[in-house]
Amino acid sequence: MKDGLVRNDDGSLTIYLQSESPGEKLQANWLPAPSGPFYCIMRLYGPTEAVQTGAWVSPKMLRQSE
Repeated sequence: MKDGLVRNDDGSLTIYLQSESPGEKLQANWLPAPSGPFYCIMRLYGPTEAVQTGAWVSPKMLRQSE
C-alpha cells in the first residue's frame, strides 16, 4: 500500500493495539499500547457532515484472542 499499511484480503484494515509487535509483516499496522489496562480515543480531524450529524458511526473495536 502507498500509505505503508497492510490491508486484509477483503480490503479492510486491522490495526493492532497491543504491547508486543504483531510480527515484522504487520509492524506497519501496530500501535504500541501498555501491557496493562488502557483506553482508546478516536480523533477525527476535519470530520465530514456525516460524522457531525451522527450518520457515520465508527467501526466497533474487537478484542482478538490468540
